[in-house]
Amino acid sequence: MKLNAENGTDYRVYSNLLRAGQRTYFFDVKINRNDQHYLVITESKKRLDTEGNPVFDKFKIHLYPETVEAFADMVDEMKKYVLDNTARHHHDAADDFTAI
Repeated sequence: MKLNAENGTDYRVYSNLLRAGQRTYFFDVKINRNDQHYLVITESKKRLDTEGNPVFDKFKIHLYPETVEAFADMVDEMKKYVLDNTARHHHDAADDFTAI
């Protein structure tokens, strides 16, 4: 079992991110205290609070091994539907996204 030494939370073993306009998506594979790998997808969006200070709204999805494949299949199905049913205008919408 590998826990984060600073605060005893689950240990991150692999990470990547995707910048998409004003949003950033973080993809983190972690190991929990039972040595189980799981995926955390975090959407982060910067905005200004009522006093004009920057704050980040964050939303997370936790996916465990038994649901990762079904989730990925559903995303693939929805991606295909969106791309098949979206009118392409002056540029390819995929150009708006940058993987890092």
